[in-house]
Amino acid sequence: MQRLVFALALMLSATLAFGQAPVVSSEGYDLADLKDSNRLVTVVLEGGVRDANLEVVEVQPNFLIVRDEEGARHTYLFDRIIEVRVQDDVVERRRFVLDESRALTSEERNIVSQGIGRAREIFNDASANQPVRMDAAALLALDGDREALEYLYQLVDSNDLQTSLDAAERLYLIGDETGAQQAVSNGLQDGHRQRRAQAARLAGFYGFAQYEGRLLDMARDRLAEISAPAARAL
Repeated sequence: MQRLVFALALMLSATLAFGQAPVVSSEGYDLADLKDSNRLVTVVLEGGVRDANLEVVEVQPNFLIVRDEEGARHTYLFDRIIEVRVQDDVVERRRFVLDESRALTSEERNIVSQGIGRAREIFNDASANQPVRMDAAALLALDGDREALEYLYQLVDSNDLQTSLDAAERLYLIGDETGAQQAVSNGLQDGHRQRRAQAARLAGFYGFAQYEGRLLDMARDRLAEISAPAARAL
């Protein structure tokens, strides 16, 4: 009798642990079967959001842990899951492709023209706040303004490290890394915490793998303002 009660308790425990999300499977799989099975699943969430090509690695009473195609782990609460669908094969993800051939409407062209005009006014105002002037220069550089681009090049080579890092951020936004590597290198060695954190973020944005060792050291720092940006960069 005791063995029967124990067996029933185990069955109940398994039901509680593995029965909290409906599984859609032509082969009759449940979550217990899918755990560490290498079978790919799609998790359907509230609102119709679907995350595909996942592997179930852990099942808990209230949540599910999966591994995506890049090896990263994600957690889903059962009360947010509509169903878990077992895939027959890899699901090809739909990628957004910008239609670059579409011409701007007259209204859109007018908005762009006004924005560029206002950016030029700010850039030409020598008394303007420097960070705002750098923003204006970045917009003008995207529009092909060589003077604005040269302005950012001068600032990224500045002896003032904060100015150099701020200019490197604007250059990143326009897809240019001229002078940015030296700014990041200087920033990672700087004694000021905020500048060091800013340099770490830039190292991640630009993908400067040569600073991985330095970022690993920073990621072990007890201060979150240092370790967090370094971890994100890595």
